[in-house]
Amino acid sequence: MSVCLAITKGVAISSIGLYSGILASATLITCTTPLEVLTSSLSPVLSNLKNAATCLGAIASTFFCVSFFGAPPSLRHPYLLYGMLAAPLSSFALGCASYYKSRKLTKVSKQSPLQPDETKPVVSELSDSIIDLGEITHAAKDLAHDKKPVATPPKPAEALQTGPPINTNNLVVATAIAILGFVQAVVGIYGEGQFI
Repeated sequence: MSVCLAITKGVAISSIGLYSGILASATLITCTTPLEVLTSSLSPVLSNLKNAATCLGAIASTFFCVSFFGAPPSLRHPYLLYGMLAAPLSSFALGCASYYKSRKLTKVSKQSPLQPDETKPVVSELSDSIIDLGEITHAAKDLAHDKKPVATPPKPAEALQTGPPINTNNLVVATAIAILGFVQAVVGIYGEGQFI
């Protein structure tokens, strides 16, 4: 086996390993962190993780492809193809899930019975009414202590932000695909007898 082929396989397996690790880290962060922390302080970190995972997935797929098609026919092992498809399949799973979820959320927001403040009927001003602050206010104070606070229904934007920002089940599936691709690539290179 040529040195160039060994280097491309080493880079491919290292990249798919880092890609799997980043997806696993993102899965753990998303599953264990409260929504408020995810949307406020961890948003830039998750964005950087997403960009790094995208770059590493592209590098891994490219180097697996170069390793497979650059090898002589006797060294074209199927683990190179499987490794080449691991990152695109996991990205495809996440892309389909986010597309489906965004369509579902837009459908829910269009059908939402909740009205935003701008479309609620306007209450007339009280400038024409007469206000008496006599004995009735004492009775109103007693009634105010007995009443429970009335919960106002949330606005549609608030109602849509109650769930996690990404479906964690789909992230787990994408992580499992990436880890499976990494494990089979390691087993494949181990089976070749090449230890890098």
